[in-house]
Amino acid sequence: MNYLQKELYELIKKDSKIFEFIQESSLDGIWYWDLEKPENEWMSPRFWEVLGYDANTKLHVTSQWQDIIFPEDLEVAIVNFNKHCEDPTYPYDQLVRYKHKKGQTVYIRCRGIAIRDNKGKPIRMIGAHNDYTSIMSSKIKFDAILNSSLDGIMTFDTIKNDKNEIIDFIFTFSNEKACDIVSYSEKELLGKKLSVMM
Repeated sequence: MNYLQKELYELIKKDSKIFEFIQESSLDGIWYWDLEKPENEWMSPRFWEVLGYDANTKLHVTSQWQDIIFPEDLEVAIVNFNKHCEDPTYPYDQLVRYKHKKGQTVYIRCRGIAIRDNKGKPIRMIGAHNDYTSIMSSKIKFDAILNSSLDGIMTFDTIKNDKNEIIDFIFTFSNEKACDIVSYSEKELLGKKLSVMM
């Protein structure tokens, strides 16, 4: 372990201001969940602030956030949680939508890791939130512009061989018009090789 990493870990243990700085300057919320008493979950104040709430009015129970998350996103989070608990290598990482106190949609990237006892049973979970709302708003506007085009628009990443020569392409975007032209949905195209699809 690098001496600076070790020193930082020691500082975090000794001085809660260091932890608070890391949390407040790089995250939009931390959560810590008791999997043995699953109704108990601590959510940092920053999470509630992002959603327009006063953290002092919120209880540290799961129903507080489950009441404002989009139901279909809660289902995805539960599926991912169960997979992560069964297999520690399966990432608990998804983009979910919450309803802000004022009614707008807030996009939150929610990541976490189960803390296990000496038998491997998940007993706690720690996680982090990042507000992706501005990124998603830009993406939605950009997609709307591209999809309103009368021209087919596609983007690709290149695949190169060991001589740095382009040997194929991978679909990264296709607007609706381009999908109509090639008779594939965007979902069918994304991540696929051009040589395979055409």
